[in-house]
Amino acid sequence: MLIDSETSRLRSLLVNSGRFSFPEADRCLTQSSLALTADRDILSTAAAQAALLTAVAAGVRTFGEIAVPPNLDIAVKTPLPIPGNSLGEQLRVLGACERVPKPGERLLVIGSSEYERDYSALRAVWSGWVAGIQPGGHPIPAGSTHCVLAAAAAGALGIAESFAVEYGNVRAGRRVQQLSLWSPGTYEEFVGPDEFALPLSEWVVGIGNLGQAHLWCLALLPYPKPEDVALLLQDFDHVKAENWGTSLLVQRGRYGMLKTRLAEEWCAARGFRVRRVDRRLDEYLRRQEDEPVLAVAGLDRLPPRRLLGHVGFDHIVDVGLGADADTYHQFRLTAFDRSYSPAKHFDQVRDQDSRERTQHLPAYQSLLSGGVVDACGMASLAGIPVAVPFVSLIASAVAVAQVIRLASGVAPAVSLTASVDSLASCRATSGLALVRPTFPVVHGARWAQTGNQQRAKTEPAVD
Repeated sequence: MLIDSETSRLRSLLVNSGRFSFPEADRCLTQSSLALTADRDILSTAAAQAALLTAVAAGVRTFGEIAVPPNLDIAVKTPLPIPGNSLGEQLRVLGACERVPKPGERLLVIGSSEYERDYSALRAVWSGWVAGIQPGGHPIPAGSTHCVLAAAAAGALGIAESFAVEYGNVRAGRRVQQLSLWSPGTYEEFVGPDEFALPLSEWVVGIGNLGQAHLWCLALLPYPKPEDVALLLQDFDHVKAENWGTSLLVQRGRYGMLKTRLAEEWCAARGFRVRRVDRRLDEYLRRQEDEPVLAVAGLDRLPPRRLLGHVGFDHIVDVGLGADADTYHQFRLTAFDRSYSPAKHFDQVRDQDSRERTQHLPAYQSLLSGGVVDACGMASLAGIPVAVPFVSLIASAVAVAQVIRLASGVAPAVSLTASVDSLASCRATSGLALVRPTFPVVHGARWAQTGNQQRAKTEPAVD
């Protein structure tokens, strides 16, 4: 059996669950499909387009086929730098096929549509800063046209819930799940500001699945002058075929380049100014005077995380994901400043290693006894991280909202744990409010109903 490296992570996830053999996982992945649909009226808004584009970007990496309505010759309203002069062209670039839903096919509705009373369908909904997913016939309103970030998170939630339904989660598809990006873990009142500030400089550490999801979300923000945004992108690794299945910015066949170069292309197309650090984060790295004091990190190992506090950042937003079949749907966020270091926080924490457990699963033992792989090959398969793109997107949307809180002078969540499998279990602890951010920001930003950017004023960096 040949293991396609582009989908081996999802195969690993299904096999590691103990419910599928490798052939069964192959069939599930190649034969699965999901149809997305939405009214043309709602797709004339930036938020609905963000939800649909995000769902397709994550969905083509999760299902065998993603279908969208044909003839979506609708003007582009989001600032995402995806090639195409219409929404339909952008969806094709992302890998969607154009057709009507097949009878009995799994269906994800973006906002309201003729399927809104179909309880077998799922609906991605958003209202203000809240993203949600619900059964098709549930009476919660379809969503506002304002918060593009929440709409994108709703699209990712739609893929997450559809994936859970496809692979046997008995609760999935029958429940309402909601997540406030602005105040995660708060359920009494879903609130968020109509006007807020945006960061104008960031140091993004790690350009893997989390880093690329972060840049996807960052590109959605309503910057009045994108050329004022300065990003420093850091990673040492090259793009591999296996990265396509987890990382939104990777294109099929474009392998071998530095991940920082790939991210630079995306950010430059959005109009951002970019500098690169093509090296590992190590004990010798120090921030220079003219470099960003705000860092957003998406690293998959603890040793480099412990080093983040030594670089010289004023603020660090660190995001982490679960790494195996039991925890792939979990994510956590921790915000640090100069008073609390990552080295202290992660002092007694160790990286999880589930390889020994997964090697004893029947599916792996059958590969070994059948001569398909040797013990070394089996160890390699068992050790495949099983991060999936929809979890990265949801975690990154939360992280970007917390960065916006920082820029707006509002305390972020200093500690947050959540599971896409059960958003009601989200728990967050808020820190102390800032008097003034120590990095440059743009004030007066608003989510625009039409997708046009709002006028705003820029504040210089604080010495």
